[in-house]
Amino acid sequence: MFLAFNKIDQDVCRNQEKLGVQGGSTALCALMNSEGMHLANVGDSKAVVIRGDQTFALNVEHRANNEEEKSRVEKRGGVVFEKKGRTTSRFLVQGALELTRSIGDISYKQYISSEPDVLNYKFDSNDEYIVLASDGFWNVILVY
Repeated sequence: MFLAFNKIDQDVCRNQEKLGVQGGSTALCALMNSEGMHLANVGDSKAVVIRGDQTFALNVEHRANNEEEKSRVEKRGGVVFEKKGRTTSRFLVQGALELTRSIGDISYKQYISSEPDVLNYKFDSNDEYIVLASDGFWNVILVY
């Protein structure tokens, strides 16, 4: 799993250099069978299980406001800045990027990684749905 994410990241970064473009992406993959699934996550996409009226987040988002992720950035020589707004704060790697792991984002690659978190999840008989989605979806839905 780690090798696949690393290879994709290298290819994206090589193409970004060649084309002179910036940017990056999250990645959330699931390999499922009848008993459960294996999840691999880089970035701020989220897997959520819905069981009746309850929801369970399965993975942790790789954002700079997470202390463990902030520490990873700092160990690589990066800095996390807090940008305060009127009602909320944003924590940003090098003052610009909320993510601490991504595919691409070549300008920040020395501070962030493309290493996925890998999780094994065994299905519960009461699980009804599993939703895998990016932050754009979850920021609107807010069910977890």
